Formats: sequence, structure tokens, C-alpha cells
Amino acid sequence: MKRYYTIGMAGHIDHGKTTLTKALTNIDTDRLQAEKDRSISIEPGYAPLLQTNELEVSIVDVPGHEKFIRQMIAGVAGIDAVILVIAADEGFMPQTNEHLHILHLLGIKKGIVAVTKADLIDEEMKELVEEDIMEHTENTFLEGSSIIFLDSVSKKGIPLLEKEIARLLSQIDHKNAGNGFRMPIDQSFSVKGHGTVVRGTIFDGSVAEGDIVTLLPQNKNLRVKQLQVHHENRKESSAGQRTALNLTGINYEEIERGNVLVKGSFPKTKVLDITLHCVPLFSHVLKQRAPVKIHIGTSEVYGKIVFFDRNELHPGQSKEILCQIRLDEEVIADRNDRFILRRPSPAETIGGGSVINPYGEKYRFGEETVEMLALQNQGSPEERITAELKKNKAVKKEDLLGRISVSTEELEAVYLHSTNFIVLEDWWLLAEEVKFQEAVLLDKLKNYHEKHPMRQGKNIAEINNDSPISEQAAALLTSYFEKNNKIKRRNEEIFLPEHSAGYPKQWKKRMEQAETRLISEGLQPTPFTEVIKEAGIPQEYELELRKFLAKHKMLELDDKHIISAEAVSNAVERLEKNTGEAFTLQEAKQTLSLSRKFLVPLLELLDREGLTKRENEKRIWKKPI
Repeated sequence: MKRYYTIGMAGHIDHGKTTLTKALTNIDTDRLQAEKDRSISIEPGYAPLLQTNELEVSIVDVPGHEKFIRQMIAGVAGIDAVILVIAADEGFMPQTNEHLHILHLLGIKKGIVAVTKADLIDEEMKELVEEDIMEHTENTFLEGSSIIFLDSVSKKGIPLLEKEIARLLSQIDHKNAGNGFRMPIDQSFSVKGHGTVVRGTIFDGSVAEGDIVTLLPQNKNLRVKQLQVHHENRKESSAGQRTALNLTGINYEEIERGNVLVKGSFPKTKVLDITLHCVPLFSHVLKQRAPVKIHIGTSEVYGKIVFFDRNELHPGQSKEILCQIRLDEEVIADRNDRFILRRPSPAETIGGGSVINPYGEKYRFGEETVEMLALQNQGSPEERITAELKKNKAVKKEDLLGRISVSTEELEAVYLHSTNFIVLEDWWLLAEEVKFQEAVLLDKLKNYHEKHPMRQGKNIAEINNDSPISEQAAALLTSYFEKNNKIKRRNEEIFLPEHSAGYPKQWKKRMEQAETRLISEGLQPTPFTEVIKEAGIPQEYELELRKFLAKHKMLELDDKHIISAEAVSNAVERLEKNTGEAFTLQEAKQTLSLSRKFLVPLLELLDREGLTKRENEKRIWKKPI
């Protein structure tokens, strides 16, 4: 599989980064007229270093001037290694130091120190320069790294640097192109005859010609018309590659540095849970909720810092701090994304670190929150999934992947090797939570049956509405309990398997008395309220008893009476026999010898039961009883 890498060229202004890049690639990365006029880099410049069948390497030359720190940070976003450029005649300078701190805070692990203008110093001076570099890089990722003395003009030392770059890249893991596509944008412009073009380094996944991508935070779907890598047309580009995409459906002025291209959905966020490492010294105390500026991907966004274990951060406290950034604007971020944190005024770097959870919430101040963040930061995928499910009960797979940033492969591995989780379609729950919800549901049904013995079951919607989990997850959980024979379902009601709707046993004689009376009264029953009162049945059960009997031996005549189903059946037989295919109200009255008080409700009952249909002054038989 072909591997793709990007190397950053960093260091103080005028130390020869652009000249060294040209010596390595034969490309001048200063593109802007202002850059050529002032002999400084303002925007990051990009050039291909190496292309083989197995390897493709790009170089990004970042601005060295302190005024262009934002451009520098945007330029090094997504790099795999760095060449720190130091001029032999000047040594470590302020921006050399700041660049080194920024690179260290961004989690860069590999690098080389290139000492330019080496022709200007003698061997004794070289030893002093080397000692100074070793002292400044102590306790950083460049400690023990190769130091190459060279001259970019004569190219003396360039072959040795190229050899060292190749050795360095062999030690770096290849980026995963299997994740979803994500590319922070650092440049947007228009090309005559083609339209809008954007450039960036692909952080994750891959993109191909013809793909539909989404521009965030604008939520605008765009088509990739063409793509290039180092001015060469390609059909596809993958993680680690510097890529230019020709997009249709948008003007280049609508796209800004910091926007992100993705495939599919990628939630935006304004709250980041982070782990923060500070630079050794910054100017003064950083207080709780102090304004800060965060550089993440190619974005620069203002916000406030929130601590959970202190109210202020003092210079020199370089220990890892678990805290939160609440942003003024939405950003696109993922777990483990690196960032730089700066103070707006006075402008200085405070520190940097990585994102623990890109979708943070408001938490309470205290040790409990710090412990929770520590678990999210260092815990195994199973531990992080467990913590998330304890907090949110039931979580969809796609949300779980986003909130704690586990991969699909990690999620599947956890499910296969652990019995601690229940997965219902795309919903994840803790097995202990499912067991608890089962106990709650069975207890609810038991109490319901005791209170309403004549009802078959409780309405599913009512049960699910009371659930602490989402309605969709609750419905799946109900089906899960049904499949495991914990409950039974009939239409929209659920009940315990052992439950059978009926009146209490102690009512047996009273019910027999009521039923006997209603049957004997035939088509002219006494109001039901009076029937149960005389039978000694509690009045509060009237409605339930009516509904129960209406499903068994009786039918509801109107809101005051229930009538024997047998009496109705007999009446229908008589009507059919005496009236033929249709009959009038008067004909029914003559046949059944009933007053309008009972006759009209009876005929309306036949309509409701689907036996007859009223047409003008007649009723037509629809089907036999």
C-alpha cells in the first residue's frame, strides 16, 4: 500500500526555510508578490519532495514571523514530521523556540534539525551551535534527533538530509485511510476555466473524483469535479496527502480557512473537553473562564477556558490539566485532534494538547468531573463506552462513535468479547441497565394488573413515554422483553404472561347476579350503574367493568346501558326473518315491540357492529350476524 506523508519546515524568520525547501524540491514556495517583495513567507507554501510507487512526500514551508503564527499553525496541521531550521550564524531565536513549543504541543513525534548557512561558521563554532541546539531541544520530541549542517545554495549537506528524511519516514506509521473523509481547508481560490478550488491536507479517509462532500459549518453539499496532488490530476487522494479539490456549486469567496470538507454527517460543536499541557512559562495567571484563542485543524476560534479542579492557572504549571473550552463559534473536531491554545492579549502561546471529547457538556466543578475526563482520556474503548452509557442509558451507534471517538472496529471488538452490553439494532445499552429496566417494567405491570384486573394490559406508548431512554430505544427494549418471554403483547397493550383479564374472584357471586339480571332484561336493560349498585360492586369500577363485559358476553348499547349479546343476536334473527334485505324504523319497532328509547340505540349498535348500513330512512343488511 502506498504511503503518504507531509513534512513541516519550521523555524525563525530569515533562517532559510524557503531556500532549503527549494534546494530539496526545486520549487519556490513563496507564491505571493508580498512574500517576494518582503523576502518573507506569509502563507504556508507546499511542494512535492518525493514520489515513488511506494511513497509520496510533501513539504510545507510555514511562516516564521511572529505576526503569522496563525498561518504557521494552520500550515503544520496534519504534518507527520518536521525539519526545524536554524541559521548557523544566529542559532536559536524567539520564533525558533515558539515553533518548537507549538510542534511539541501538537504532538509531533519525529523531526530533524537542519542548520542552514553552515558555510558561514567554522568547526569550533559548529560544536557550540550543536551544544546550544541540544540544550534547547532537551525534553522535547527533538531530543536526540539528527542535526544536519548544510548550505542550501551550494547544496552541501542536502544529500545527507535527504537520506535522514528517508530514515525518519520509515519510522512513522501510515495514516488510516479507512476512516471517514475529513479535510480542513487552508486555502480557497478560483482558477480561470475551472472555478472554485480548495487546498488542504487530508486528515482522515479518502476522496475521489465525482464524490459528494459536505462543507462545514455551512452544511453545503458539493461535488468534486477534479482533484490534484502537486499539480497532477488524480482520480483519488488519501489521508496524509496535500490535495487540491475543484468543487462545483459554490463560489470560492464563500469558503474560508478553517472550514472542513467531510463525507456524510459530522456534527459541529462549541464545547471541547480537552487535555492541556502548558508551555514552561507564560506572562501571567490564566483565570477561570478567561478568554482564549484555540487553533484546531486550520480553524482559529475564540472562547473561554473552564477548569474543574482550580480557579486559575499559574505560569510553570506544565502538568497535564483536564479542562474544557467553550467556544464562541462552532468548529469541526474529533477525538485526539491536536490544538494550540493562545492568549488573545498579550498575544502568546499558553499551551496545547488534544481533544478528549469533541461534544462536551456542562459539568460540575470538582474531582468527580476530573475523574470522568481522565477515564475518557485514558480508558480503554470498553471503559469509555461504559461511562457514556452510564450517563446516557441508551446511545445510537453513530452517536457513540462520535461522542467517545471509538472506531467501528473497536466497537465491534468490544461487543464480541464482552457480555456487558446489549445491542438492539443500532442502539447500545449496558446489560445491567437492561436488567434494571426489565425489573422496573415488570413491577409497573404487576401494579397495573392489581389496580386494573379487568384490563388486558397497559398501553405501550404510555409505558415508553415514562421511560428514561429515548422513545425509539424504549420501543426496541419492549420488543426485546417480549422476545425473551418476559412480557406479552396484544395489539398496542403489553401485560405479564401469567395475567388474564377478569374481575376479582371475590366478585363471582355479585357478577353472576348482575349478568343474570342483564340477560333476563333482554333488549330493555336497566342502567348499568343501578345494576352494579344493587349487586354490591364498587361504583369506581363501573367503566372498567363495562369495557370488560363489552368484550365478552355483552355489548355497549349507549353510554348508560349494556345489553346481552345473545339478546341482540336473537333480535337480528327476527329482523332478518321479517324484513328482507332492508327495513325502516317503523318495521323494526313492529317486529321487536320496542320503544324509541331502546330501539334507536339498538339500531345504531347494529350500524357500529357492521351488520347494517343506514341509507335515508332505511337500513340495509350488510352481512349476517
